[in-house]
Amino acid sequence: MTDTESNYIERHRHWQDQAINQLSTANNFMLTVSIGLLAFCFDKDAFKKMKFCLCSCKINWPLTLQFFALLFLTVAIMYGMTVLVTRLYDFRITRNISLTRLRFYTENEKKITDENPKAAVLPATEFPYPSFLKRISAVFKVIFIEIDLLTKSESLEVKRNEHTLNKFNSLRKLSFTLGTISWRFPRFQAFFFALATLLYMLSLWIQ
Repeated sequence: MTDTESNYIERHRHWQDQAINQLSTANNFMLTVSIGLLAFCFDKDAFKKMKFCLCSCKINWPLTLQFFALLFLTVAIMYGMTVLVTRLYDFRITRNISLTRLRFYTENEKKITDENPKAAVLPATEFPYPSFLKRISAVFKVIFIEIDLLTKSESLEVKRNEHTLNKFNSLRKLSFTLGTISWRFPRFQAFFFALATLLYMLSLWIQ
């Protein structure tokens, strides 16, 4: 590897770390502000008087806008919490995958892909992009179902055990899916937070 290649790799790692740190900071900031604004906007006495009806009665627009502002803030908070949880499990799974590669290499002095080409499934960046339903399914899986990580003995059997190999590749795909959530959901979080703030400001303006 030339000095130029090493320099580019080091730059990539630096900016990758910066991107991850900024993502965490942005998500934590929006989540904190959303919870604070939710507590600030909620008026218990006002919402006790709220009535839902399909008749042509006069609409209390300030109260209606505040209601939708609270609803969208709740959605923003849910997106933020989802990002927090998926990132935790994404890091846990990625750590297990890396440890599996290390254990295999230490034992065999070969990479998994060198010993078994079937392990060289699509690079993570070329996995089919998961649909919204698959991302939601991944969230429920990591929250409500215990993740079956690779043990030390399984790490050494990847080269000759098809079941273990499939398990290894499934973990890689799950990690990729969780990673897409970490980068995509903050957009929705920011959108609903901005929309809720706008509606609340509008409700104050028309009062």
